[in-house]
Amino acid sequence: MSKRVISQTSVLAALVTASFWGTLQLPTTAATSYALQRGAVEQASDRTLSDGVLVAGLSFRLPVRASRWRFGGFARGCAAATEAVDFNDLQQSLAPIAPPVQPNESIDPEDVPVDYTVSAHPTIFVRVPDLPGATVGFTLQNEESTEELYATQFELDGTEGGIVGIQIPTSSPSLEVGQKYTWQVLVSSSCGGNSGEFRLTTNSWIERVELQGALMSVSQVPMRDRPALYAEAGVWQETLSSLVELRMQNPSDAEISESWSSLMESVNLGEYSSEPILRIYSEQ
Repeated sequence: MSKRVISQTSVLAALVTASFWGTLQLPTTAATSYALQRGAVEQASDRTLSDGVLVAGLSFRLPVRASRWRFGGFARGCAAATEAVDFNDLQQSLAPIAPPVQPNESIDPEDVPVDYTVSAHPTIFVRVPDLPGATVGFTLQNEESTEELYATQFELDGTEGGIVGIQIPTSSPSLEVGQKYTWQVLVSSSCGGNSGEFRLTTNSWIERVELQGALMSVSQVPMRDRPALYAEAGVWQETLSSLVELRMQNPSDAEISESWSSLMESVNLGEYSSEPILRIYSEQ
């Protein structure tokens, strides 16, 4: 399979604060106080941006991203498929929790965008279908697919579809700053009887970026305020993982639920606004 690389101008679309526009690099003004930044985010909560997007709760400053080739997205059905099993529907319900291609991104339909993380061992999130007992296989590889950094598998044990997190353990090699990595998820389940099994697969890309500016002291910031800082910096994986952690710790908190819905809506993932967080799989 040929490899396509699409270079993009590093421009951040302002979705959190109406007055701040940045580049692909994280904010570098370390002297900016956390109080001032938090105030800017709070003031933006009832503003309408120049592009007509109404900011409510938590929104994400989505960068114009580079892209890499797509590996997955196929379904292998059963030998004797029945109307009760809609493989197309199952395949569509297996997807990365990552912003889809935006109108201002010139990305080939066969490619997928690269999202950012500041963690050496991030948590990857994927929406899985309602398939109790199905096996989920996960792999993380380097950009050239010549090195497997981590591989694991586990079973789905719920009675509904939803979002699953997969924690990359500290025992695996650390992601390096400036390097891109691909991950893949394979879900396999029995067709029943002696008809074998069917498989669904999806993949996406991440790149580790350096901690800069306000994010250098993010560990000292209260947990409830971290998603806004990550979102303002355009770091998707930690925006998502910090908000998931808050949702799991505070399942009845209306403010956190609103922030989740606002985040999903801000990057055209509104269909996940009410998705349950099923589990975070970890071998730590």
